[in-house]
Amino acid sequence: ADLIDVLETRAEMGLGDETKIRLEIGRIREMELEDVEGAIAIYEDVLSFDDTQRDALDRLVLLYGKTDNFERLTEVYERLLDTVESDDERIQYCEYLALLQRQAHSNLDAAADYYHRMLNIEPAHMTALEALEEIYTEQEQWEELLDIYRKWLDQVIDNEAVWITLKEKSSKIYRGNLDDPDNAIYALIELLERVPSNRSAMDSLQSLYEETEQWESVQEILEKKANYSADADERISLLCERAGIVFEKLSDPDTSIEVLNQALEGDSGNDRALTLLEQVYASRSEWENVIEVLHRRDLHAGTDATKAGVQARIAQVYQNE
Repeated sequence: ADLIDVLETRAEMGLGDETKIRLEIGRIREMELEDVEGAIAIYEDVLSFDDTQRDALDRLVLLYGKTDNFERLTEVYERLLDTVESDDERIQYCEYLALLQRQAHSNLDAAADYYHRMLNIEPAHMTALEALEEIYTEQEQWEELLDIYRKWLDQVIDNEAVWITLKEKSSKIYRGNLDDPDNAIYALIELLERVPSNRSAMDSLQSLYEETEQWESVQEILEKKANYSADADERISLLCERAGIVFEKLSDPDTSIEVLNQALEGDSGNDRALTLLEQVYASRSEWENVIEVLHRRDLHAGTDATKAGVQARIAQVYQNE
């Protein structure tokens, strides 16, 4: 305390650098006397005539943090942000301020502003991008979230896995949160232009086309899925599904027959394909072809009950047609 009196007297009389003297007084109160409030008052006094004094700002960061005075800590970080000259330091203090706004003040809008300032300096800053994704998702700010994804996509052109994930997320937001199937579809089309074999994207795109009753596009996606399928049974199933869409929704029996014949090349006795082929021929009153298909079904019938049903159908066709 006596030393502090001496130093204060020297400062009042102008005997030496006043800032250095007051910083020393603050150090003594903080380190030797453990007078946190007294030290804070001294450092704040230094800033009253030099609000950029770095030593005082740095000590206040520690003291306000130690006392959980987040309001004052935020103010000090804002002062530090105004004083630094390097981009690395600006990013550092913006991140500190964003965390304070988010965790201590529950001010997500202010936190988002600081994360955006980080991106203005370093567009690929992952912490900022991920934090903004979390904030906008929590606040259900879907347009803002999509804007973040667009910025993020620009930074990960060479990272295919992340790029795909962001495109998928964008499509889901358009579809599920904004009720915008057109843009949801467009996002998946862009994905498939880059990765044509992506099955998840094809499945989602098929669902969107069905939802919007774009049947020509549905059958095109089914064709692509069949072409990329490495599983023979799945390929046949996809071809049958495509043939059904072409026949029932597009009223194109010729193409339906062509597709079903492709399926039967892989499994000549596939009952699903043969049953649909029978229906197509029957719709055109091509009874000879119907009978030929029914005989193939009879030949490949897996159970006695199925065989009996097919034979009854053959008899019915001969009787009525």
